[in-house]
Amino acid sequence: ANTKASDKLPLITPSNNKTDRLDTSVSITIPAHVVQASDCTRDTTMSSNKQNHSNPRDVKMEIHHISTAILCITSAAIGHAKIGSLIMFLHDVSDIPLDLVRIFGLAQGKLYKYAQMGAMAVTLLTWLYWRLYWFPVYVLYSIAFESRSLIKNSNCFVGKCTFIDVPERVPFLLLLGSLLVLHIIWFWMMVKKSWAAINETKKEAAA
Repeated sequence: ANTKASDKLPLITPSNNKTDRLDTSVSITIPAHVVQASDCTRDTTMSSNKQNHSNPRDVKMEIHHISTAILCITSAAIGHAKIGSLIMFLHDVSDIPLDLVRIFGLAQGKLYKYAQMGAMAVTLLTWLYWRLYWFPVYVLYSIAFESRSLIKNSNCFVGKCTFIDVPERVPFLLLLGSLLVLHIIWFWMMVKKSWAAINETKKEAAA
């Protein structure tokens, strides 16, 4: 039998039922949103004090921190905590190998250098899957076409709601879209650095 759009179970569509909005899973995630927002706010404040605002890298990082903080606070406040939780998960899971790259980069020795290159390869794969594929294909798509509003009463069916029916879609998609653009830029920068590191290793081996 064909599945109707209204019968689909969307990835991150919240319930309009107030009791569901305050269930255990959501109430547990709200403190995580607050902690994440506080961390991004702290990072933004510190970078504003010590970094050069004319440096494009610093500007991109501040945009990322500010957007993430706003998303964490608003998603928890409005009731879209599950959306914020998914976003934090796909960011954190792809940051783990990147942290290993930085740790191995602080150590001396050829073994650590190869370990750093291996961690960078894992980083590129996780970024490619989680941030450049899963994020837009599942998260952004579900917000744009399958979400229902928690700030406006609407009788539309899942998959049939317009942007008028779900007014919070626009600011969420603008903020999340800015993160996606930054992910693409940073991914390309990591690819270029990785290629340069491979060429340098080849030269050292040939010397």
